[in-house]
Amino acid sequence: MGRTPLMIITDQDPGMRNAIERVLPSTRHRYCMWHIDKKITERVPHCKNPDSSFRKKINEVIWSDVLEPVEFEKAWGDVITEFALNNHIWLGKIFEVRHRWIPAYFRDDPLSGLFRTTSASESVNSFFDRFLNRSSNLVEFFMQYDTALAAQRHAQDQLNSETTISIPTMKTPLPFERHALVIYTKKIFFEVQDAIADACFTCRILSIFDDGQSCVYKIGDASESTFDVVYDSTEDSYKCSCKKYVRMGLLCCHIFLLFKDKKVSAIPDKYILSRWTKNAIRNVSLAGENTITEYDDPLEEHKSVLGQLYSEFYHCVGVYDDDTETLRSIMLYLKDRREAASNKDTSCTSQSTKRRLFQNHLAAEIPRMLSKSTHPRLCIIKEVDDVLNHLLRLQ
Repeated sequence: MGRTPLMIITDQDPGMRNAIERVLPSTRHRYCMWHIDKKITERVPHCKNPDSSFRKKINEVIWSDVLEPVEFEKAWGDVITEFALNNHIWLGKIFEVRHRWIPAYFRDDPLSGLFRTTSASESVNSFFDRFLNRSSNLVEFFMQYDTALAAQRHAQDQLNSETTISIPTMKTPLPFERHALVIYTKKIFFEVQDAIADACFTCRILSIFDDGQSCVYKIGDASESTFDVVYDSTEDSYKCSCKKYVRMGLLCCHIFLLFKDKKVSAIPDKYILSRWTKNAIRNVSLAGENTITEYDDPLEEHKSVLGQLYSEFYHCVGVYDDDTETLRSIMLYLKDRREAASNKDTSCTSQSTKRRLFQNHLAAEIPRMLSKSTHPRLCIIKEVDDVLNHLLRLQ
């Protein structure tokens, strides 16, 4: 990839810790919070008492995204003292390595709020386990993997379709809420919309300090906490002490309150993280917008063109969001193309393309003479045998 990862999340395996420190010294090694949280339930007697409030109070401390390290250490000490756990050996050990798993120590790391457990990699493993089999041979693996990717693309197409055809109800009359609907995916928009609604209905400006260049707003929210938002007029920038934008890549309700106060009409581009937008596929394209790239692999070319097509479609919808007639013209054009395509049988072309790619992968031609009465699995095995025999003759 050309660069080392910013962060790696594992369990508390000492071998992994030593290897990461030696091979990737610039990478932050974080322990999976889920594994540690599970051990707290197993090792602390108070967790087994249904009448104890220990679990609730310790969760409020260890899972908090807004506590600074000093605040966390004080809150941890208060809970430990309240439940007389000062001499608990295991709790003492995990407190010593708090900088490896507590969110308070990762608040300044970009997108650290997204990666606190190993659930992301585990969900990928779980997904492919539905399609792959450890006893599969090379040919079966190739076909199963292709099926898994097709399922992922289908799920993505469904989400893209839902994002396009459904129009959520606005919660406020603010123009930047409408702008958020245009740029963000459906799921992310709902998160941003909740933050905008909180800014309107639950947040309030408590005090303002202006030194001429920057202005510090002290803002209270529904949690009865206060946060400082610094507005720099020279750079037109906002920075909140809750650090949600750093942790999640999404603006917080405190900054949205200032947007409302300053009558901001649209979310500034520098605060729009491309990974959350409808045009995310376009932004990761290897080729520029006006660049024509030649591909040796037809599959790579197909994927690139398909990604650009999706991007252009969503871009057009965003540009002509208020132009009903233009949107209707685009819709009718696409409908005509779809109806014209439905009259053609493309199954043979699709199968031949897959066959050609498969032969290129094996560097050998796959025999075509198979009995129609043969069981499909036996057909696959026969094809593999024929290919292997062909490869042996080439040696």
